[in-house]
Amino acid sequence: MSDLDGIRRRYAEELTATLALRSKRLMEALATVAREQFVGPGPWLTLRAPEGYVSTPDADPARLYADIPVALDPGRLLNNGAPGLVAGLIDALDVDEGQHIVHIGAGTGYYSAILGEMVGPSGRVTALELDRGFAARAARNLAPWPQVTLIAGDGTRHATDRADAILVSAGCTHPKSLWLDGLLSGGRAVIPLTGVRAPPPASRFGRNLAGQALLVRRQGDRFAARFLVGIGISFCLGARDLIHERLLIESFQTGGASEVRSLVRTAHPRDAKCWLHAPEFCLSRREPDARTGGV
Repeated sequence: MSDLDGIRRRYAEELTATLALRSKRLMEALATVAREQFVGPGPWLTLRAPEGYVSTPDADPARLYADIPVALDPGRLLNNGAPGLVAGLIDALDVDEGQHIVHIGAGTGYYSAILGEMVGPSGRVTALELDRGFAARAARNLAPWPQVTLIAGDGTRHATDRADAILVSAGCTHPKSLWLDGLLSGGRAVIPLTGVRAPPPASRFGRNLAGQALLVRRQGDRFAARFLVGIGISFCLGARDLIHERLLIESFQTGGASEVRSLVRTAHPRDAKCWLHAPEFCLSRREPDARTGGV
């Protein structure tokens, strides 16, 4: 084992312990995939509060094995996200060997490679990236994982084969019907819902809209839902509109996000159990059951 292999292994073990990650496959993937292959040559700009972007003192890849975002395009405030956040979201998806995972907003491919390691050679990852430059880099970076297919396209419009899990790595105002319909029965999706202004210092770094990551689990035509963690993340351009943003802001400001239990897609009148009631869906406080369209 090289020194860098050992550093990567300790990084994976520390994240697993700190976050209480359940998935051994995730820990092994974090210990295997070389982050330095996905973030360009060093030295690197890392995002730290309250300073903002700070350069590493040198190009030693060991500096990347920390819970920090690394700039991919600092001019647009686009980063390879903090492992402590993204690993927790992946862990919630219960990814296993042989599954089909869809990753929307693949960036330059690091977390798509993590997912590829987790599903193994018998599984599949469909990774979508809208930015053409990032997509080209991701396609090159992901070549060692033949089970990962990189599509340069809009993940809010591009239909894929139905998936065991979907990870959306961009901020939305609402879950797209395409994603919910694209889940297999028992499938899971993590969708960041963002719309409120982040407090300083995060607002200084372009993360002016924050929110929470929503976990959705499908059973037939019914969906359980709960919020996982607060998040500030770049926009998902095809999954935002002003109507849903207003509803989301009102709901977050009212509070009670932790009470959400189901995502209802059947039409029903707004009532006291509706945390966010939108034209095409409702995030409800009701325990999911057949009457409400939950699980």
